[in-house]
Amino acid sequence: LYNADTVSIKVDAVTLEIFRKINRAHPKLKLECILNGIIDFSKRYSGKILTETMLVKRINDNKDELENIAKFLSRINVEKSYIAIPTRPPAEPWVKPADEQAILMAHEIFSKYFSSPSRAPLPKSIRILMLQIPYLAGAIMPQ
Repeated sequence: LYNADTVSIKVDAVTLEIFRKINRAHPKLKLECILNGIIDFSKRYSGKILTETMLVKRINDNKDELENIAKFLSRINVEKSYIAIPTRPPAEPWVKPADEQAILMAHEIFSKYFSSPSRAPLPKSIRILMLQIPYLAGAIMPQ
C-alpha cells in the first residue's frame, strides 16, 4: 500500500462492542491492534489518506462514539473524511441509516477535530455529500 497514491480506510467504530456489532468482526480480531496499525501506517505513508465512517442508527451515531472516532482520526494524516449512511439493503435487518440530526452532529464533532490551521476543514454541507454518495455508487436511496 505504501506505493499507492491514495488509501481509503473505513473507520466505523473505535470501541470494541460497537466495532464487533457493526463489522461482525471475528472474535480473535483485536481492535486496538487494528487502530494502532492504522496510526503506524499513516506515519510512514506519504500519499493521501481518505476515511469513511458509516453511521448506523442507534449503534455508532451517538455523541460519545462520534467524539471517539473523531479523536482517533485526528491522530492520522487524513486528507478527507467522509461521513456516510447505509443506502443499499443491509446484511442485517437491524441496520438503519442515522437520521439527519445525527449526521449533522457527526459533522459538527468531526469539524471540531479537523478545522485547524494545519488541516483543511470538512465539507460544509453533509446533506449534499450524503446525496452524492449513493448517486456515485450507483445505489438507490431507500424510500
